[in-house]
Amino acid sequence: MSQRLIASAVFGWTLANAATNSARGNFHYLLGKEPSQWRVNVQPTADPRNTSVSYATLLRGTKSDHAAAVVADASGNFYVTGWTYSADFPVTPSAFKGTFTDLSPKTANAFVAKFDPAGALIYCTYVGGNRDDKANSIAVDHDGNAYITGQTASLDFPTTSGAIVANLADSYSVGVFVLKLSPAGDRLVYSTLLSDGYYVGDKGAAIAVDAAGNAVVTGTNNSEQFATTAGAATERSYGNFVAKELSRNKLSNMRVDTRM
Repeated sequence: MSQRLIASAVFGWTLANAATNSARGNFHYLLGKEPSQWRVNVQPTADPRNTSVSYATLLRGTKSDHAAAVVADASGNFYVTGWTYSADFPVTPSAFKGTFTDLSPKTANAFVAKFDPAGALIYCTYVGGNRDDKANSIAVDHDGNAYITGQTASLDFPTTSGAIVANLADSYSVGVFVLKLSPAGDRLVYSTLLSDGYYVGDKGAAIAVDAAGNAVVTGTNNSEQFATTAGAATERSYGNFVAKELSRNKLSNMRVDTRM
């Protein structure tokens, strides 16, 4: 099968961190060299040399900001997640978490932002507790709920009733978090840790959601306390993991399927 270039554009001294295409055929790029992070919408044409940029803007505070992942929904809205060290990051008034929290100058807060097809900000919120929190991957369902995974070092990371693991073991721990954010970005539908992160670092690297709203998460695990389920590929303490949340809103039904 022959291949052809659909779109190509150069945006100067930038680094592409993530990209996605929307249902309308446009490509959304996250570009940047910290602390500035670009949002660029590229409209592909039959001739790649005629590719146009319909908008380009910054999503940033006054300190270092990092955009890690982007996804688009069927309506052309797109969602960005990552982490920031900026206390003045542009969170919106109805944000789930409107205030940056830190215990040291090196503390990052995870963030989630949603934009409409024209690039206007719909919501932007911090996510996490008062220590280092980083979001690595995002998915969205047909209702506009956002699913995010990453790692947290916060003893006060916000988890909801029925969480698989509610808290980290101690202040030295780094654990995997999985959460579902409402379409308005103003509340957690659910939030859980997958391990207590006992003295070592765990990481949620990627997340996807199916048509029924089931979230599937993968990443790396170094914790001694990481729950596996019957039939898991292996029960050793360290390695990679795949976890599936079987019911849209019931964390009690989340299970770890395999660990390699």
